[in-house]
Amino acid sequence: MQEFVITNRSELLELIRSAITPFFIPKEQPEPPKPPVLLSRKEVAAILKITLPTLQKHTDSGLLKAHYVGRRVLYDQNVLSKNLDNISKVIIRHKRA
Repeated sequence: MQEFVITNRSELLELIRSAITPFFIPKEQPEPPKPPVLLSRKEVAAILKITLPTLQKHTDSGLLKAHYVGRRVLYDQNVLSKNLDNISKVIIRHKRA
């Protein structure tokens, strides 16, 4: 057991501060997620090198996930780039058939 002799108020404050500071170290806040970059139908069709009706067909079949904002149909660039290999394989297979 330790014995403390405190001579003045500033020493008492310093002792309390040093005892509780480790419990109040601010935790790093995770970076908030960035808003998705949304592409128009024309932009996605140009990236995939397909026509707008074909893009609509793939959206209706569930191959591509669209976000509807009012009357606008938009596609998430992050999802599109992650799934680009799978999407392009299916699209190429449909072009040959």
